[in-house]
Amino acid sequence: MVQVLRQFIKAERTGNWPLHLQSIQEMLPFLAASGHNLYTKTAYVYLMTMQSLDEDHPDVYASFINGNHVIRRSNRYWAGISSDLFIEQVLMRSVKTAGGLTRGRGMTESQRSLWLMSMPACAEINQAMQDLSGVGYFSSEQHKDETHARQKKDTNDIQTLLTFLKSRNPFIDSEVDRSLRNIETGVVADKTVNVDDAKKVGTSILQELVGKNIADHTFRRKKQAITLGNKVQAKLDGEPLRIDSQLLFQRCTTAAHGIFEDISEIFQFELCGVPSSIFETTGLPREPQKSTLAEYMWNLIGLKPKAPTETHFVLDGGSLIHRLPWAKGATVDTICMTYVNYVNNHYTDATVVFDGYPSVPTTKDESNVESIHKAGEQIFVVALYGGLLDVETLDMLRYRIFASKVCVGNIYVQVHTLPPTSDAAKLHCIRGLSSNASLDWE
Repeated sequence: MVQVLRQFIKAERTGNWPLHLQSIQEMLPFLAASGHNLYTKTAYVYLMTMQSLDEDHPDVYASFINGNHVIRRSNRYWAGISSDLFIEQVLMRSVKTAGGLTRGRGMTESQRSLWLMSMPACAEINQAMQDLSGVGYFSSEQHKDETHARQKKDTNDIQTLLTFLKSRNPFIDSEVDRSLRNIETGVVADKTVNVDDAKKVGTSILQELVGKNIADHTFRRKKQAITLGNKVQAKLDGEPLRIDSQLLFQRCTTAAHGIFEDISEIFQFELCGVPSSIFETTGLPREPQKSTLAEYMWNLIGLKPKAPTETHFVLDGGSLIHRLPWAKGATVDTICMTYVNYVNNHYTDATVVFDGYPSVPTTKDESNVESIHKAGEQIFVVALYGGLLDVETLDMLRYRIFASKVCVGNIYVQVHTLPPTSDAAKLHCIRGLSSNASLDWE
């Protein structure tokens, strides 16, 4: 597919008409497979019309063969551009720059006509002023991509790409692992993903166009290529439905105005497929910003300018046990003396605390766990998002931030910028606690 794009750019830049038609023809399967239905139809009709151009309009065909299907502003080999691109670079640029219609002249029909009809006269006056002053604008034959600055930028971009691919090598042994995966997120595609056969999928779609009226044909979404993005989906009446978290969030908040008396009640729910503040759209957890978290924790705790004169250390006995390795064949007395010497050498005045836990579960275990989760939500997470401690819950803070963004005119609130719900924060704390427990066990 990349080769087709390079081929098309070459055809436009050099004015190669046969290569232009060949590139459009090779694009058709990819346009159909990706769901660009209007492009597929118009390109299909365009190719059919151009096939008989030499018979219907031989003079136009001869002009196109000579490279006149593109527009040139210079005689350089690589200077051809498409007509729509020329309109953007020249006409629209002159409309929106100094002296254009958008700079106080107005956009009425008479003003547009006056501006367009006066452009040739302005060009002649400009050329006459250049001839009189002996100062003109000229460009060299050297392409701008050959300059030292551009070559340096290209080198830096290549190094960035190589650094990225060094730890995410896509060229693994196909005999070892033949699965299709995303080298950035590591998501492995299931058997339904066929985006790697996009050309084959698009060709089968184009076969259905043969012998049919192009205006009456309807493309079926289920026949398009399935990408990794379709993995995040739900089912509606047995049919897979892809979830757009941002669109779902906007619809839920809009519909809530006519259903709930207090719209803040709905912010205890995620309003999207996955918790967007914690998870990506792929379903994977977001990468932690440890530096931001550490900076916030230091600001929250605060540092004292001077250390206290009298210091007493309290050591966790469970952590102390894992701190020192035990020598093979050592006795209990030797191991105990090793810990005593370690504490005496590193801490002047210390107390070692060992917490005892009964082997049989008690009724307080569940309440303690709930207290820890609630404290993590109400104190740490609320403070992390700038909430008011002892006043706001995480759901209330979520609604307040949403309302403040809407009040300033930002109606398209990005759902991932809001704090997580209380349930999402609780699950996140449990996941982090479980991860730490597994690491300690290992």
